[in-house]
Amino acid sequence: MEAWLEVEPSVRRMLAHWPHALRPDADTPLLPLGNAGGLSGARLWKFEGPHGPLVLKRWPDATPTARELRNIHTHLFDAAARGFGAERLPLPFPDRSGRTVVQDPDTGSLWELTRWLPGQADHQRPPALAHLRAAFIALAQLHRLWETDLKGLVGHRRGVGVTLSRRIAELDQWRSVGFAALQSCLDRSELTRPPSQQEPDSTDPPPIITAEDHLTHLDIVTLARRWLEESRRLWERARRSLERASSIPTPLLFVWRDPRPDHILFEQEMVTGLLDFGGAGIDSAAVDLARLLPEWTTNHPSARSEALAAYETIRPLQPSEQRVLEALELSGPIMLGGRWLSWWFLGAPPRSPACLDPRRVLWGLRRALEGLEAVDTPRMIV
Repeated sequence: MEAWLEVEPSVRRMLAHWPHALRPDADTPLLPLGNAGGLSGARLWKFEGPHGPLVLKRWPDATPTARELRNIHTHLFDAAARGFGAERLPLPFPDRSGRTVVQDPDTGSLWELTRWLPGQADHQRPPALAHLRAAFIALAQLHRLWETDLKGLVGHRRGVGVTLSRRIAELDQWRSVGFAALQSCLDRSELTRPPSQQEPDSTDPPPIITAEDHLTHLDIVTLARRWLEESRRLWERARRSLERASSIPTPLLFVWRDPRPDHILFEQEMVTGLLDFGGAGIDSAAVDLARLLPEWTTNHPSARSEALAAYETIRPLQPSEQRVLEALELSGPIMLGGRWLSWWFLGAPPRSPACLDPRRVLWGLRRALEGLEAVDTPRMIV
């Protein structure tokens, strides 16, 4: 109840920007969902509107910017208008001034109001085959719409996507300073003690209170050593693959950048909702494939083949996109584990408090190590 009292005034104040028909009555409860299990730092409130459930979202402070968010909304409305299915997209309602992005004048935070999309995510690995196919067909349909003009002609913009360029820079950063910095942290004897016993001015992770959390921390140290060894071994191959992929211009289009299982909803065998386009922008279509494929198909090559086959029934991949996909998949486990370890050991600013939850860190490292083992299979020798 205390959290409810804390957030209710600002939420009610922001809701006043939308037409009365979209606002809850004074006695309608608003259900605070936090970030609904995500890591971005966004905040969600669900409530029952006059015509069905709605969700109010406060975006994280840093990204996206208002300009970026308006551009994202433009592309979502464009996809809906051109046949993708408005009921499957988080289309924002305009406020009383016609704006889809509302900025809090006191804090500068950005807010939007959308329908609550129905359905459930599929967290199985791999998911049900019907779900796998439906999700990758939906992704290909979005890509196909966003790369074509109103006459159905495919655009000809080509280049090196920003994700590929950033991935090369991040890998170089790990090689130049990151690996050594992490090794230094792991070699310090203090890591054998619970952080709750460390000095108050310690720069190590926040206190771990319970014995269970202490054991989890020691597990993190063990997995971090394995990740460091495997990432150093793989680094040259991953860097070389990225360099080759960046040498050939690839089609650039508006892409989602965060199509993970939590963001794809199903009812029976149909995709009923796609969520969270806050990172969307111009890039290679391979970025979306490299984000979703490992989540659902790591160590399941037949499922990966089914997913790509479904995607290519709508939008065949070009050779340059296949090269980018392979390069991003190869380096992905290094990036995944590296981000969790940067938050936990190296003091990188976390996206949200969940990034410092020891159980979430342990989960992330296990997934990264699973990916590092998978890239040694014959398919991933690039």
